[in-house]
Amino acid sequence: MDVYWGKDVDGQRVIVWSCHNGANQRFDVNYNTQKPMFKSTGLKPGKPFFIRSRMADARVLFWDKQIGGDQFEMAIRKPQYTKHEMYVFDEKTGHVRNFHDR
Repeated sequence: MDVYWGKDVDGQRVIVWSCHNGANQRFDVNYNTQKPMFKSTGLKPGKPFFIRSRMADARVLFWDKQIGGDQFEMAIRKPQYTKHEMYVFDEKTGHVRNFHDR
């Protein structure tokens, strides 16, 4: 994942891009869904988490804009603690999914 053009602003698109190890390609898994935390804890099956950017403002990944069928555009924003920002790891399939709409 790559925060488009490395712009650390609410609503900035997140795209898939070749890895270059820039700050805009670094994210942490955050299991505290009430208060910001900045520690990567690994994936725990079935437990909800945020995907937080390692850029200066530590915005979280969220899905919002439907672009067709069951496809949504991803972006970053300051946490609002909504269902659009929470994810879960499904150990049976190996997928990361939205926590509320798995």
